[in-house]
Amino acid sequence: MSDITANIVVSMPAQLFTLARSFKANFNGKIYISKIDTPPGEMTDPDNYVQVYLENEDGSHVPVSQPIIINAGGYPVYNGQISKFVTVEGYAMSVYDASGVQQHYFPNILKYDPDQLRQDLAGPGGADLIGIGNSTVAERLNNSTIQAVHNLYGFTPDRKITVNVISMFDGWSVDATGNYRPYGGGHFVFDPDMEKSKHDGAFIVSSTVPWDGSLAGRDNWLDKVGETSPTGKGAWVRCASGRKVNILWYGATRVNADDNTKPIKKFVNKMLSENMNGYVPRGNYRSVERILFDLNISPTRNFGELYGDGAYESILFSSATDANAIHFYNSKGAEGPDCFQGKISRIGFSASPLSGAAIIFGLEDLSDNFGNWSFDQVHFASDTRIGTDTDNRVALKLNWLFDCTYNNVVVTGYPNYGKAVEMVKVQFTTWNGGSISNAKYGLYFGALSANNHSIVFTSLDMENIHYGIYSRDIHLEKIRFISPFVDIRDPDADDEPSDNYVINIEQGDRKAVLIDDIRLGRVYSNLYTGKFFGPTHSHEKSIVTGFYPDQPNPAVPATDIAYQNKTGQLQRVLVYLAVGTTSIFINGEDTGFKSGEFTIDVGEQIAIRYTGTAPAWRWKAIR
Repeated sequence: MSDITANIVVSMPAQLFTLARSFKANFNGKIYISKIDTPPGEMTDPDNYVQVYLENEDGSHVPVSQPIIINAGGYPVYNGQISKFVTVEGYAMSVYDASGVQQHYFPNILKYDPDQLRQDLAGPGGADLIGIGNSTVAERLNNSTIQAVHNLYGFTPDRKITVNVISMFDGWSVDATGNYRPYGGGHFVFDPDMEKSKHDGAFIVSSTVPWDGSLAGRDNWLDKVGETSPTGKGAWVRCASGRKVNILWYGATRVNADDNTKPIKKFVNKMLSENMNGYVPRGNYRSVERILFDLNISPTRNFGELYGDGAYESILFSSATDANAIHFYNSKGAEGPDCFQGKISRIGFSASPLSGAAIIFGLEDLSDNFGNWSFDQVHFASDTRIGTDTDNRVALKLNWLFDCTYNNVVVTGYPNYGKAVEMVKVQFTTWNGGSISNAKYGLYFGALSANNHSIVFTSLDMENIHYGIYSRDIHLEKIRFISPFVDIRDPDADDEPSDNYVINIEQGDRKAVLIDDIRLGRVYSNLYTGKFFGPTHSHEKSIVTGFYPDQPNPAVPATDIAYQNKTGQLQRVLVYLAVGTTSIFINGEDTGFKSGEFTIDVGEQIAIRYTGTAPAWRWKAIR
């Protein structure tokens, strides 16, 4: 009988069949094999028997009748010969002595169903049932370690398993940034039903896209070049928690010398198209093309968060010479959605354009806009200048932003050239801390109709610039600076530039700019000897309080000639008592005083009526 699986041995749990209360063999005893849980008193009933087989040396089986006889040595025998007895199912066992007295009873000799166990072991979770050391076979399989992502090529299991991939690339070296490779690896699970066409190299890896693991072959691999089964199924899926994408998952390298154009594009597209947060670990990632954040591809109106390990540690760099080298915008302009609720933190942007802006938000025609964005510990930098054109280049340009917050943002231009920050239609925005440096213009408030208003700068540091604050915006309104520091300086010469001023507001509403508690100069305010107001500054457009360099007293005009306050600051004017003075007039009205201290606002006038020698006076700006 070769068509049965008889794998359950009939024997005493202690191997030999002995009497219950002695070690003597149960000579001439009888063994009954019945169905599991058969009551002791019914074990000898043939209706309850389980078929027992004699297993021959060649593996064949012969059915035998019950009871089975025990010999003088305590072994079960068949025709007097010690034999191996087996069944195909679990059973109950009852053992009787030669007198017919029951010595042993076992209601379930095996406690498990071997056929069911075979099915369980053959099933998807079978490896979980097999122990090995302190773990299971499943755990060992699922924690198989693979050196690099390219080693997944050609590895196609017939079921779902999980592997730990150490790195995107081979090796355990230290790169130029001081970071240890490997990086870019992770846990991957093989999904037999995943379409290979979804291979992107980061989240889904087809095992039939060839790659030798080299940097030279990376870009083709990311683009699925050479896929041998484009319509097939079965791919490795990254086990990633949360809605986050890491630029290293696309094979980006941390070294500035490497061309990471393709990984950067893939990273940005994934972040925007699936509304994910984008993580840029420590490193300098260079693209030879412009880096474009086109929010038109976002399924929602918000941007998520783009973040790194530090403004000077995690850097996205475009070496493209085109204008607007790093651009955040909506390509559909007015037809596309507004760009709402973005966040950028602990990351740096750097570019080297030969025209226009290095980093720019929004379109030049103001057909898109950015609202409710926050910038925390971000560095914007441009390291080039445009020939001898000192005004055309911009490190950071902002087009139509509103309700945005800048916290400890640093903008670095090119010394003595261009504009550090240019604002066009920036509204309801706060700028806390941070610095603007290394440019000809520090803050430049755009074109004639830029419409900048309601902006507050707190503790802003402006250094190594020629002109601090400049505006031609006829709609400029409610721009306030609280405790700013302005250092007018040529960093190359380490001296004040020959052309300089702190503020020049040509256009705007009356008192468009309020500067409160300003500090000038590298050491302290009185060391600054340059001009405070630019040549085309309209004094009625600004109010300045706080530290102000010692100013020379204007000459007292002839009697009854009015003198206008054009300093841009509220002034205390002390008129000293003199013999020939008869009256002092403020804005044409006689005060009735011949001496004393008077407060003169910007644009107001003072006149003194006197005979003979003019009296002395002293002007002092009010904080």
